[in-house]
Amino acid sequence: MARLRPTVGTQERDSFQRLFAHRPNLQEEFRRFYATMWSHSLIDPTIKELCRLKAAQIHGCAYDSNIRFSVAVERGLTEGKIVKIADYENSDLEPREVAALRFCELFCLEPHAVYDELVEELNRYFSPPEIADLTVAIGIADSLCRLHVLLGVEPNSPEVTVVPTPA
Repeated sequence: MARLRPTVGTQERDSFQRLFAHRPNLQEEFRRFYATMWSHSLIDPTIKELCRLKAAQIHGCAYDSNIRFSVAVERGLTEGKIVKIADYENSDLEPREVAALRFCELFCLEPHAVYDELVEELNRYFSPPEIADLTVAIGIADSLCRLHVLLGVEPNSPEVTVVPTPA
């Protein structure tokens, strides 16, 4: 598969950072937005993290698959729970986690396929502001995974790494 390899900012370590080197003001604004999305979350960060990892799985994004945000780990997200996202429909994950993952999967693969019953299910487990928060988080995760794949961004380590939550 062909990869986009930006050449500006060659001192930067990966092509994602080199891409933003073309627009440094956007990089700073994006970092601020992404940090706010995590630091002012309306939903449990473990649910956001499960959805971020589901998006990585869907898109085959090794970079995002290997990262765990510390806030989710600190709140009890385990590797045992993470492996369940592959077959979440047949897992013992909590119903609200399953609803979020179901929404995430359709959002990433076929957003036109989101159906009324799923929206009703989301409304059972989340308030409208929480659904908005979840939707934005999934949209960003979906986009970042697609960018990382397109740019060929690889993990810094083959091991799962817990990193500070964007702040």
